[in-house]
Amino acid sequence: MREAGDMRSVLLVDDSPSLRLMARMVLESEQGWVVVGEAGDGQEAVDVVEQMCPDVIVLDQQMPLMAGLVALPLLRARCPAARIVMWSSDPTAQKLAIAAGVDAFVDKSAPMEALLDALHPSRESRVAEQRRADRAVPIRKPEHLVLTLPAHRIVPGATVSWVTAAGLPRRIVLPPDVTAGMSLPLESVGVDGTPRHLLLLSA
Repeated sequence: MREAGDMRSVLLVDDSPSLRLMARMVLESEQGWVVVGEAGDGQEAVDVVEQMCPDVIVLDQQMPLMAGLVALPLLRARCPAARIVMWSSDPTAQKLAIAAGVDAFVDKSAPMEALLDALHPSRESRVAEQRRADRAVPIRKPEHLVLTLPAHRIVPGATVSWVTAAGLPRRIVLPPDVTAGMSLPLESVGVDGTPRHLLLLSA
């Protein structure tokens, strides 16, 4: 059991105020947890993490302005030590979220105990916690960069551009057989942690 002064901070990111309130009430009823911030979309979460780095980020997937999978690499770049738990009602998001580098995935239909379990590295991922504790072991970079685009932009020959977390421009020309959900290999992996594959999702 944690000592009273040994608190772990949590940032709640969800576009539903009622779900954020429910999660806050459950977390703050558990000894050792304190909710230090809330955000209603991915962009707001990135702005919050610019100011502070919580121990845990609870991240929804389907949100306005910026979805969770789009915000994920930006949050990881700004707060690499945070444990990121995706909490989503989208059943198709789990495989994509794990590939993109979340530490755990919890379906919103599951009991709240499942979310609490996922927040504890000792229960969910001892290896990830050890990597955070040991500065000599580099933090794993996500294998996939996830981009959400309008369906009309996911067509053969189209050029997709983005900027890495380190501020470096990148682009790729889509192949003739491109479809939404396809994983495309990237030609180079930079020292800035550019992922090895691009995963395209249709907005």
